[in-house]
Amino acid sequence: MNYKLAKQLKDAGFKQKGNSHQYITTNFEIIEQKMEEMSAGMWGYPEPPEDLGYYIPTLPELIDACGDKFDSLSIGEDKKWICMGGEWSEDYGIEFITEGETYDIAVAKLLLELYKGRKKIKE
Repeated sequence: MNYKLAKQLKDAGFKQKGNSHQYITTNFEIIEQKMEEMSAGMWGYPEPPEDLGYYIPTLPELIDACGDKFDSLSIGEDKKWICMGGEWSEDYGIEFITEGETYDIAVAKLLLELYKGRKKIKE
């Protein structure tokens, strides 16, 4: 996951906490914060502070957010991950095909395509 994509997910309404403990900061550093560290004892807030960065979701969280529009995830001959989803059409095939250097990037790109133009990503 990269900073730009994590920010796009947040801007699209993706939750900013979950099963992952990783966040990417504005300095492009990936930090890990356990939920117990994010309790009131660590920062004095029940939520991580805004300047912590953007949440890096797990693969299951990304796939779950795609819902029944997720179709498949595979690795191509060029070692890039390919994710397919959306509506199926006899004339055109699958609606969206996205790719990424990692599996989470490929699925995150599909998720953003699925929700492009909609209000917010469903949790």
